[in-house]
Amino acid sequence: MNSKQQIDHLVDLVKARLPDATVKVDAPSRASGDWFVDVDTEGLSLVVELRPKLGFGLSSPSDDAFGEGPDEFLQNEEAVADRIAALLRARHPTVHR
Repeated sequence: MNSKQQIDHLVDLVKARLPDATVKVDAPSRASGDWFVDVDTEGLSLVVELRPKLGFGLSSPSDDAFGEGPDEFLQNEEAVADRIAALLRARHPTVHR
């Protein structure tokens, strides 16, 4: 599965788990670049970064975290979608490194 297919699958899984969430995909400008997915619901946000060689990074955005990289790494779309749903339902941020 290529990166676009992985992102499309992730978006479908997130929407199935959190139908009211807003999901925004930011595709890379080059084929080997990183993908970003913003998931927002009820005033809470999470950001997924797909790094093709490392897997999926997950972060809670904050003003002071710019450039720090993801807080958590997960290996597949199902794990990321499950973690997003659990965090947003519990209204918790990611675990910062």
